[in-house]
Amino acid sequence: MTLEELGRLFDGRSNCAIGIARDNAYCIVKSLMGWNVFYQEHGVRYNTESFSNENDACLNFIEQVKATPLYK
Repeated sequence: MTLEELGRLFDGRSNCAIGIARDNAYCIVKSLMGWNVFYQEHGVRYNTESFSNENDACLNFIEQVKATPLYK
């Protein structure tokens, strides 16, 4: 899975930020060392997980979003 595919799955969801970091959202961003998935609130990143490949990061992002009570 890629960020582009992930973007299509979660298009329009205010609690998801794909390719960027944004407050009050689950985020997935590329870093120098790979990919990071986290929740950001007031500029603070929570539960950051790092991955060496895009596919694993995308799958983790989906798991995190689906685990929230707001996911429908």
